[in-house]
Amino acid sequence: MNSKKLKRDINLFESIFKDKSRAAVDTRKLINNSIRILVIVLIIALVRYMGHYLFLKISTAAVESANETLKAENDFDQIAKNKALAQELQVGNDNLKAQLETFRTSEQLHMEDIKNIANEQPVDIIMTSFKYNDGVLTFECSGSDELTGADFANLLRNSKHFKNVKYEGFAKRESNYVFTISLEIDKEAEQNG
Repeated sequence: MNSKKLKRDINLFESIFKDKSRAAVDTRKLINNSIRILVIVLIIALVRYMGHYLFLKISTAAVESANETLKAENDFDQIAKNKALAQELQVGNDNLKAQLETFRTSEQLHMEDIKNIANEQPVDIIMTSFKYNDGVLTFECSGSDELTGADFANLLRNSKHFKNVKYEGFAKRESNYVFTISLEIDKEAEQNG
């Protein structure tokens, strides 16, 4: 009986490993939030593109139909009305083609831009909404204290990826502090660095 001693392991590093698992959970939350933002951006772009595309197809079909009606009609008054309608549709179709081309060639928000924002985003900040228009990204966030918004804005200002970062203060809602930040993606810095 004496020869069988009870052994007992003591894990002196248990508290260290628990802290790392919390950091992994926070990192997963950040990655999940970034993925959600990317999915939303992609869905918005797809819906917008498909809307333009479908309207273009419908307009083109309507123009073609109006032109065929012009050829078949013998009544000059009806021909004049149909011709005016075809011209209106053609102008609308041309305008839509120009808008679609503008959309295709306009500055787009890329996944790398979202990753750059997520890399600067403190763990205690949650992005609640955002919009991207004419090269300006505006997003609303909530944080745990009144300094989180200013800290986040300063991190973005100090990043080489963004310019014209604007932060205009916070508002307290329930137990959170809500703030809005707008910025522009610095395409020149991305191309040079």
